[in-house]
Amino acid sequence: EAREAYQLLVDAGAADALVLNNFAFMLVANLDDPMAGLEMARLAVARMPDNAKVLDTLGLAELKANMVDDAITTLETSVQRQSLAINNLHLGMAYRQVGRMNDAVEAFNRASEIGKDAEPSEAEAAERAAELLQETLTTS
Repeated sequence: EAREAYQLLVDAGAADALVLNNFAFMLVANLDDPMAGLEMARLAVARMPDNAKVLDTLGLAELKANMVDDAITTLETSVQRQSLAINNLHLGMAYRQVGRMNDAVEAFNRASEIGKDAEPSEAEAAERAAELLQETLTTS
């Protein structure tokens, strides 16, 4: 239902960068459709190229589409723009996927620290980062 509503906005040309970003995130994170999410995220970044959250969504879509090198570049840029728990979490996941365990640990630590006193979505990201940090430390 939500997918159809978002798609109608996109098709009508009524979707701004934040709508495109939310649609992309939903496609990637909730509907496991990274290729469609990648398309929407690229449109969002074209409209808001310096927004850390929009860049984070693109990086997550790239990561889920197995474009890990692109994801790392995008997520590093996102973190440079604004270091958030969510983009550090996703960056840590990307680093871990390519075996950059020290970088992954640093990113997960940053996510955990940032998210301690943050809004619920950032706190959830921090909690997930703490879990992945423990897994990474245990397996490396």
